[in-house]
Amino acid sequence: MDILNFIDHQTILITPTNVKKKLLIENDKLFNIKSFTKEELKRKLLFDYDRKTIYYLMNKYNLRVNVALMYLKNMYYIDKHNYDSNKLNTLLEMKDDLINNNQLIIDNLFINNLKHNKVVVYGYNYIDKFFQRLLDIISQYTEVKVIENKKIKANDIKLYEFNDIEDEINFAAYSICELITQGIDINHIKLGNITEEYIIPLKRIFSFYNIPLNLIENISLYGTNIVLSFIDIFKETNDLKDSLNQITELYDLTNQYNLDIYNKLVNICNNYLWFNKEDNIIDLLINDFKQTYITPVIKSNAVEVIELKDNIIDDSIYVFILGFNQGSMPVIYKDEEYITDDVRHFLDIETSSERNIIERQVCLDVINNLSHVIITYKLKTRTDEYYPSSLIAELDITPIINFKLDITKSYSVIQDKIKLSKKLDKLVKYDELTEDIDILYYNYQDILYKSYDNSFTGIDNHALVNYLSPKLRLSYSSIDNYFKCAFKYYINNVIQFKTDEEAFHLTIGNLFHHVLAASFLPDFDFDKIWSDFLKDKVFSNKELFFLEKQKDELQFVIKTINTYNDLSTIDKALYEEKIYVNLPNKIDTVFSGIIDKIMYKEGDNTLVALIDYKTGSTDLNLNNTIHGLNLQLPVYLYLVKNSHKFNNPTFVGFYLQEILHNETTNDGKKSYDEKKRDALKLRGYSIDQADLISQFDTSYCDSQVIKSMKVSNKGFYSFSKVINEQQIDQLITLVDNKIKESASNIINGKFDINPKRLGHVNVSCQYCKFKDMCYIRDKDVITLKEYCNTDFLGGENNE
Repeated sequence: MDILNFIDHQTILITPTNVKKKLLIENDKLFNIKSFTKEELKRKLLFDYDRKTIYYLMNKYNLRVNVALMYLKNMYYIDKHNYDSNKLNTLLEMKDDLINNNQLIIDNLFINNLKHNKVVVYGYNYIDKFFQRLLDIISQYTEVKVIENKKIKANDIKLYEFNDIEDEINFAAYSICELITQGIDINHIKLGNITEEYIIPLKRIFSFYNIPLNLIENISLYGTNIVLSFIDIFKETNDLKDSLNQITELYDLTNQYNLDIYNKLVNICNNYLWFNKEDNIIDLLINDFKQTYITPVIKSNAVEVIELKDNIIDDSIYVFILGFNQGSMPVIYKDEEYITDDVRHFLDIETSSERNIIERQVCLDVINNLSHVIITYKLKTRTDEYYPSSLIAELDITPIINFKLDITKSYSVIQDKIKLSKKLDKLVKYDELTEDIDILYYNYQDILYKSYDNSFTGIDNHALVNYLSPKLRLSYSSIDNYFKCAFKYYINNVIQFKTDEEAFHLTIGNLFHHVLAASFLPDFDFDKIWSDFLKDKVFSNKELFFLEKQKDELQFVIKTINTYNDLSTIDKALYEEKIYVNLPNKIDTVFSGIIDKIMYKEGDNTLVALIDYKTGSTDLNLNNTIHGLNLQLPVYLYLVKNSHKFNNPTFVGFYLQEILHNETTNDGKKSYDEKKRDALKLRGYSIDQADLISQFDTSYCDSQVIKSMKVSNKGFYSFSKVINEQQIDQLITLVDNKIKESASNIINGKFDINPKRLGHVNVSCQYCKFKDMCYIRDKDVITLKEYCNTDFLGGENNE
């Protein structure tokens, strides 16, 4: 059915975006036709909203961005009357509030414009109840014509089963090469039903076959250096214009990639012209960054990934439907949305079971509408197992199992060599002689089997510098990664490969730091700070029990620290203090750190004591600092020394304070509370001058604050950890040199696999999250010289 037969200059077309693009490419006359998607029609006909609306909901009802958006999305279903449901009435009250305060955007002219046009709906597989309700409203004012996207074709459906996703994609790539060899235009070959687990293996395997591919990757702005820099700047300035100006100074906008990202950033900022400096919009901005995607580079002649549903696919198109597995095609809807099945009948919208019935029929219609279709499914990936789609029975087709590609036809030398390697593995490890190994080995005797070299072979320095630009950002944790193993830094900090973290453990640590940062400020409210941090986080019963227990422990920590503060004459403190040090290099380098607590007393020289809170154990040993290890506390000395906030800083001490401990046992020598207070004593190094340390800790002679600090009439006890000014200066110089050394090596691409060994202990690989990636060999490990003291710092000490 030709859509042009129903369209003239007085037509408003309601159609999906991908159908609209296709129509515009094929029909010049449609350029003057007004068109809307279903989503756009909803916003025109009912109401629209903007960032100011979202901000209003967030502030008035204390909501997170995603929750406010969820409420707005569901308000479209709400009419102007009461419901026999508290949930729906809550939505109604919110909607009324938005209307009464002019927070919703109502297009009063849209209906009038409809009266002079006819409406044509085209390209949708199914008109749901809500969509039909919108069309019923329109039909009161003008003619509505729905053109069904359903014409069953007598196609020859082929279905293939594969053991794993790699074999499935390899078959698709091979089959595409076959089609191209037969003279099929590559632009007429499409992939459908491509879910997230297919993206990476598709790119990799198609590259083996030299098949150009246009993928829908949806890479958000949020992960780009420009946007991350903008976020950091805006958090400091709370000024959009100034933040954008700083970005123009930091980045080369003659680079097209940078310019595209910057233009999208500007467009997002233009949505906040209403913003005042007292408004906190950072969460809104971050949400926009996450929902805005980098414009992909579209190849002119390539296999394209397409949407199968709500689309018009020509008879000349060859479609490969991958991942024909249950849960993917059809999608399975569950009763998990805000408007649950038990109240959906009030709104006359489909329940999850009704949606599942519709979804199955839509999928069947999509397949039956295709003239040339090949369907495949997998049984497993590296991490999951899958079931075939339940639609197979309804399609009445039998899958082809254990399909073998023609080994005599080669479209990819790389893929053939990989296949040969796998067959050789089976032969060597299990004495299993598999089919076609002889043919493959005859053709690829240069495979260099079992000759893998794990060495880092280098990276193009120009590309690396461009990637790291405009600033190389370093911190204690990043240079600690580098000096433990340069390749670990590369994986973690350059490639930024993510692994699963112990989320709850990190939450506890962040919670303790968050509360302690506010606990010594005026108007501190423990319960409010605690609750605000945990708001919207979900925990198991076991975690909730642990949290409640730790709440009491943290209150004890705060009480104990207050008693320590009473024993000090140092009268000022900064908490969670961020310090940045700029370093000249091939590209600008910024070294930064956040110091949990800086106690200081101003005078001709500023007395400074540094404290870092720890929720886990940390090695205090300064002996290894010469190798760039255990630098955390020395790094804080360096940061304060290079900060402009302190006049001639004189350090009286630098310490760790363990604020989270294992359960304390009672040995009968001290009370339970005394043992907990002892565990909270500061662990670290103090200046060897009694007149200075006494100002920080008046009890220093037999310290109630510092662990192992005791003084007799002969001086400091031998077990007291004291350090002199010369050694502190040498430590700061050592840190400066190590930062410069690591920065230079990073910029020059020195990322060798070089984990470190001290004595018999490999200090780099023991807890490394990436040790399965580098295939480390013993020759890679560097044995460091062990130091039993800090003589390399000069001067005497009492280690």
